[in-house]
Amino acid sequence: MCNGWIKLHRKILDWEWFTSPSTLQLFIYLLLRANKEDKKWRGILIKRGQLVTSVATISEETKLSTQQVRTSLNRLKSTNEITSKTTNRFTLVTVCKYESYQLYEEAEQQTKQQALQQTNNKQITNKQQQLKNNKNIRNNNKESILTNVRIDEKATDAPVVATTTTDDMELRKEKFYQSLVPYVAKYGKDMVRAFYDYWTEKTYGGRKMRFEKQQAFEISKRLATWQKHDLSYANRDNTRIGQSGSTRAERDAEFLAHVREKLSRPDEDASDIPFALRDC
Repeated sequence: MCNGWIKLHRKILDWEWFTSPSTLQLFIYLLLRANKEDKKWRGILIKRGQLVTSVATISEETKLSTQQVRTSLNRLKSTNEITSKTTNRFTLVTVCKYESYQLYEEAEQQTKQQALQQTNNKQITNKQQQLKNNKNIRNNNKESILTNVRIDEKATDAPVVATTTTDDMELRKEKFYQSLVPYVAKYGKDMVRAFYDYWTEKTYGGRKMRFEKQQAFEISKRLATWQKHDLSYANRDNTRIGQSGSTRAERDAEFLAHVREKLSRPDEDASDIPFALRDC
């Protein structure tokens, strides 16, 4: 009986019985005691907004005298706030405008569901906007790796640790991208871009990128080895291009064949092969 609530408008301050404490107390008591839904009591249907009681019961629960209870009941009946039907066993009291004082539970539940739906919609909208903003940031910053950046290299020599968290892959690519920016001034935009494209390639299954499959990945060392490979191959390539007249694609294919052959020999020293190819 203590569950639920009633609504009481401020206009009750202007109610004609508001200045009668016993009548006001009794009316609020009846509102709180009335049935919230239809129920049967000893074979009798007691409807929503009704209650079975007696003068003695009301007097005991409100601490009003029996005379105060009778007087207040008569006052409420005179202004059509309630009706009552008395028998030799009980009194059936009906609050005339009960629906004005208490909302249906269905309406209350609907209000809660609407509020929850609005909250969920707002969260979805915020998440979509955040993803859109992240994408815009990545697109806007895509070209920044192609420009020189002046940053103290002492503060950027930390290794990149492979992650297996459920972070969005695009966010992980963005972190890897930002870790390469400080090296553009030293290695040049073209080499760093090639390095980035290679190591962010998705592995089989698409859940990780190539650099995340490595047990250790220290960017400064990887870039240094990558540059060593680039310079070595470029010098050798330049000495042969005039003699062979082959295309770049043909030369790259020849180089990859050379690397695979070297890797196939277990006793061969692979220290001069770049990380990118030894980790394939």
